Amino acid sequence: SATALVPSDAATTVAQEPVDPAVTGLITGTGGVAVTMPTSGDSVAYSFTRRFVAGETYTASMWIRTADAAATFTGTLTLAASGGTAQTASSAVTGVSGAWTRISTTFTIANTTNTKLKLSLVSASPGVEVLLDGVVLQ
Repeated sequence: SATALVPSDAATTVAQEPVDPAVTGLITGTGGVAVTMPTSGDSVAYSFTRRFVAGETYTASMWIRTADAAATFTGTLTLAASGGTAQTASSAVTGVSGAWTRISTTFTIANTTNTKLKLSLVSASPGVEVLLDGVVLQ
């Protein structure tokens, strides 16, 4: 939902990317997003659109926890630039359980023609329901 997605400034637009129909339980609202990704490799993504500055470093982050405190989530947080020179940065996400955990990934933009960043949380924990909130690009 718009309330769960926080752009870094007024020049940035933020949107939740379409979710694969196989990804179930997508709930949006002021409390963020709840999602279950049934297959390893499934993802949920957000896009940030603006004119990015070559040489500037951007960090994308979100808060995550599992709906079931006994469950553990692992996966990858990936930030990909497009619209110019394609580039990606990824960070491993490991050991997330019932406590809110901030996860992030950072990279430096290589090309001023890049106009879109896509932040993806890729699951390596099929069937684990995760709650996401506070998505930020800074």
